[in-house]
Amino acid sequence: MNSLSKICSALGIPLKTDNYTKEKTMIRYARVLLDMQLEGSFPDFIEFFNEVKQKVQELELRHTPDDTQVAGSQNALDFTTVARGTPAAVELIHMTEQYIHCYAMQMSSNVKFYITFVYGLNQVQLRKKTWTDLSSSQPIHEPWCIIGDFNSILYKEDRIGGGDVLFSDIKDIRDFIESCELQEIRSIGPYYSWTNKMITSRINHALINEFNYMQVKYEVTSLLDHTPLVVQFLLSPKPKTKFQYCDMWVRHADFYSRISSTLPNPSGSLKWKQLKSHLDHIREQQGLAHHRLIEIQQELLVHPHQEELICKEKEARTNYISILSSSIALLQQQCKLE
Repeated sequence: MNSLSKICSALGIPLKTDNYTKEKTMIRYARVLLDMQLEGSFPDFIEFFNEVKQKVQELELRHTPDDTQVAGSQNALDFTTVARGTPAAVELIHMTEQYIHCYAMQMSSNVKFYITFVYGLNQVQLRKKTWTDLSSSQPIHEPWCIIGDFNSILYKEDRIGGGDVLFSDIKDIRDFIESCELQEIRSIGPYYSWTNKMITSRINHALINEFNYMQVKYEVTSLLDHTPLVVQFLLSPKPKTKFQYCDMWVRHADFYSRISSTLPNPSGSLKWKQLKSHLDHIREQQGLAHHRLIEIQQELLVHPHQEELICKEKEARTNYISILSSSIALLQQQCKLE
């Protein structure tokens, strides 16, 4: 906690911290509210001594373009710093006062996509240019995710309290979503994303065009008046495989006897995968046969004229060639099926 205080003090004046940080229950997601001067440049790194008097250089300014300037307007886009170990590589393409357009790659799956972080202005008329500019940034035939504070609801039911929702309030953003063929990502967590204690609304959104197996998590607000949005990449479900008969199985010495023992009886049905369990060990058999052949050949190097070893080597060679031939036939059939 002392180290965190030193980092915050080097950046500005600490004003408030949340309970997770104060009680050290979720220090990985530490949140501290700072009073900072937004003039000049930020330091590249911060040096400080931790609790055991060790010199530390942990805080680095990352992913900041050289020509970035701090905007003095209250409408300037606000950023939350990207945590160390983020599972995505992000490249800046274009930045305006209302959105940042990037190209990213999800590290674990190597999925590449465009992502745009949005901050919509408070007035409907001022947001029109944002939707027009975003439409011109639409990638062609590539995945695209748009996420952030749109400052606009999508449906009348997305607001509780305040004045009546007019169709003109949501027409522009609905037209933008339709023209760019976007849709909301499946979400979990709280439905409403912003409140001022009198009005509650869902103005933070995550939109996509062609992503699969993806969801967005609306988290609790903590010190913020907006809920943080976390995009999650889900594992794609593995399709169930059907039983496929392999021609090379007929070469198995016990093929017909095992077929007879596993045939379905008149009173019920049989899942043919039970037969597969008897015959689908070709890779294991290939390894064992090869190992057995090598062992005998090594013994023959020591006793080259021993008749028993010569016969065993011949049998092991024949067995290995047979299994290897079946393995090749199996691979050929699988290639045709695929």
